[in-house]
Amino acid sequence: MPHRTPRRVLGLSAAAIAAAAAAALLPAAPAAAASLPPGIPSASEARGQLDGLQVRPEGASEPYDRSLFPHWGAVDGNCNAREYVLRRDGENVETDGACRAVSGTWFSAFDGETTTDSSSFDVDHMVPLAEAWRSGADTWSSSKRWSFANNVEGPLLWAVSASSNREKSDQDPSEWRPSRSAVHCDYAKSWINAKHRYGLTVDSDEKAALTGMLDRSGCGARGRGAGGPADGAGPAERSRGGRRRRSPRPGSARRPRRRTAARPGSAPGGSGWRWCSPPRPWSRTSGRSRARA
Repeated sequence: MPHRTPRRVLGLSAAAIAAAAAAALLPAAPAAAASLPPGIPSASEARGQLDGLQVRPEGASEPYDRSLFPHWGAVDGNCNAREYVLRRDGENVETDGACRAVSGTWFSAFDGETTTDSSSFDVDHMVPLAEAWRSGADTWSSSKRWSFANNVEGPLLWAVSASSNREKSDQDPSEWRPSRSAVHCDYAKSWINAKHRYGLTVDSDEKAALTGMLDRSGCGARGRGAGGPADGAGPAERSRGGRRRRSPRPGSARRPRRRTAARPGSAPGGSGWRWCSPPRPWSRTSGRSRARA
């Protein structure tokens, strides 16, 4: 007697093969996702903050000296600001007893570079210290400059590739922007917020560049340039009676209504006629046609 494989076993094997084939078609997940600093404002908030900044040419009473901004001070136990940001914005970060990152994965939002070696990344001051100096920090106290240089509570410090940080140097957005355009919205909002928090000024070219970044990088349609929730979207479409109505999916069109065929002996417009959407079956009960739910 020939051996027969049970149908159930064959069915399970076929299902497993189909599932494996479907999984093979899925795009591979990125090595790490962008982890942005906290405190990035919405686009509307950033526009309001930008409007509130004083516009004046850059300048300082004395030459810039980086040592006037004491940085990488302790901000959380024995963690300094650099170590704190690497721990905050990396994935699966492990640190030693001195709070130094010994393993983890970091993604640079400026240029899309990913690394597992924290020493290849810099912690960037969103508004460079020299830029801050020329924008009003030359008149600050040493403690305020320390606060600005070590602020881990807002979007003032970013973990990014060393190459992108050094390419940026002390340039403002009218002179340099990240090569990864997806972050332009968050970059502009963070720059504005940093200056707003500390009452720094902007020059006219800088303000024009920031306004352009907010207008052109999707900030009016998204809360986060890297793919955040909706921000500043228009009013919801409403149906009659004020109830919210879903907007059609992109590329879809509203299907026209059609009449079903008349039953023999019925007149157009009579009880044998009904309006319906094409795919819905109908039944006639007590002289009234209705679509099944």
